[in-house]
Amino acid sequence: QNHLRQGGGLLIFAGDRLQMENYNLKLARSVPAMLPGELREKKLGPEANGEKIASINLNHPALQSVKDALLQESLKSARVWGYTRVAAPGKSPLMTLANGDPLLMEQKVGLGRVFMFTTTADRDWSDLPLKTAYLPLMQGITHYLAGSKRGTFDPGITTASPKEIDLPPSFVGKSLKVTTPAKRQFDVSITAAKERSTATIGGNDRAGIYRITLPMGSDKEADIPELYAVNPPFLESRLDEIRERELQAKLKPIPVEVIAIDSLRQGGKRMDLALPLVGLLIITLFLEGWVAQRI
Repeated sequence: QNHLRQGGGLLIFAGDRLQMENYNLKLARSVPAMLPGELREKKLGPEANGEKIASINLNHPALQSVKDALLQESLKSARVWGYTRVAAPGKSPLMTLANGDPLLMEQKVGLGRVFMFTTTADRDWSDLPLKTAYLPLMQGITHYLAGSKRGTFDPGITTASPKEIDLPPSFVGKSLKVTTPAKRQFDVSITAAKERSTATIGGNDRAGIYRITLPMGSDKEADIPELYAVNPPFLESRLDEIRERELQAKLKPIPVEVIAIDSLRQGGKRMDLALPLVGLLIITLFLEGWVAQRI
């Protein structure tokens, strides 16, 4: 309670070892309450009958990191076959399952906040951790609970993109030293930009963490980032299965034939090459004999 009252964050996941009565007694019925509602029964079913995510409150600062259409599609393709029901009359969940049950809820306690997932953090009760959107979702939530106003994290830049650094006006004429993930170093000039100064860092051709060394005598409290991330293009991180039509479009004009995985498990199509090889041998011997007679 003290941690939350002072502005701390708490993230809770349900699971098969969650002691419901203990949580209700110590967290849901406490004053102030630290859960968004009382925990009810667990609902477990077969994976094939799992519920899909129906709604996501994209206006909430903690969920800004999944506003991209591809990430929303990734979230809504997840299946949840196990979760704990929560009785929270009058409260709007941040994420809801197709049957109306809450998947993610928030509770304010003093200056802090509690987020509760009604399913597990791993694959025991859902396939959400396998989805592309899971990592940015967790990053956005934890960043928000750690005190960020926007709930988003610096996603860095993609490879081959320039990095713009905004600097105080006193930095004009100086230079930054950049260290790449391969430990290569180079200098970047700082130029004037209206009432500030700026440095444009190119050469970000390798994914990884780049380190910035400020000029000698610079103010360490100038709120200038000393690290930035360079990431592979987002689509290279997709874990979703590529549909046949999408694959054909990407490889066009190369003809594409998609073979079902079941046929590969069975060994695919086999062809007996014995007879064709014997025929080829006979033809070769005949041609050799004919050529020998002619010579």
